[in-house]
Amino acid sequence: MNTEKSDAQLLREIKLGNNADSLNELFSKYTLLIEKCRNSLIKSSFTYKMKIQEEIDDYYANAYETYIKAVNGIKINLVGDKYIFYIQFYGYLRSMNRDIKNHYYKKLRNETAIISSSEEGKEYSNVDICSSTNEKSAEKQIFNDLEKNAFWKTVKECNKIFTPEQKKIWSIKEKGKISTRAICELLNMDSKQYRKTFLEMKEIFYHQLTIQKEKLMLI
Repeated sequence: MNTEKSDAQLLREIKLGNNADSLNELFSKYTLLIEKCRNSLIKSSFTYKMKIQEEIDDYYANAYETYIKAVNGIKINLVGDKYIFYIQFYGYLRSMNRDIKNHYYKKLRNETAIISSSEEGKEYSNVDICSSTNEKSAEKQIFNDLEKNAFWKTVKECNKIFTPEQKKIWSIKEKGKISTRAICELLNMDSKQYRKTFLEMKEIFYHQLTIQKEKLMLI
């Protein structure tokens, strides 16, 4: 017989009775989710060479603090018997990961450790360098790299999903600006069929883009 309490039961005990055992029990149910989000952060740190080892080492402690915030953010009167805490907690953990990365980017941008000297002996910190109108900030550059990464992964996934007809449309559009009429003539289809097909392609593309951005914690 399954005696495991549901998320709704545990939350009611936590919110109404301040039950420490229930608080720990609910947290332990989501250790795999915490591990998933931690691994995502580790992957980003390797991919984009972010020096955030301290944050990774302290991840579980910080995740518990985030868990408390997630619990406190729930309105118990809106919790039904089939309520699942997963979405609430996952959203808070993703927000925590974004905060960690944003803090790193800000620190990187404002770093003042590197000093260089001009021929006249005048000193410049890398704050001067980063604030130059001719240089992109480290934060913006890394964000742009993430956006490009998400885009090209989306293109790759779409090419696996698109029908042969959709792939032809994509291939034509890749070559440059071309009118709908010209595409229809090339593919021997009417404009109504083209619009329907193109709308389906857009839905597929933006769905896949959302998935890729979620993986990179961009949304």
